[in-house]
Amino acid sequence: MEDVTKLINEIKHPEINNTLSELSMIGDIKVDGKRVNVEVKLPMLEVPIRQLFVDLIKQKLNAYQVEVEFSAMNDTEREKFFKLSKENWAL
Repeated sequence: MEDVTKLINEIKHPEINNTLSELSMIGDIKVDGKRVNVEVKLPMLEVPIRQLFVDLIKQKLNAYQVEVEFSAMNDTEREKFFKLSKENWAL
């Protein structure tokens, strides 16, 4: 579990100069042997780059069977996300 969490914590957002963890985008992580389930929290569920997050996580955890589930951020997480995205937008 610790190794998986460490790897996930290294994943950078493709458009913001922060990691997904720093942006409060990583929720529950469940590890069962080589199976990993990762919850990705989005500021709004209609985010057009959802598949890109799946690809980034699967690429980083290539030694595991990965499933990604999406959920919506709560108000506090969303506020933090938008604050950091405004400060660190990369494009």
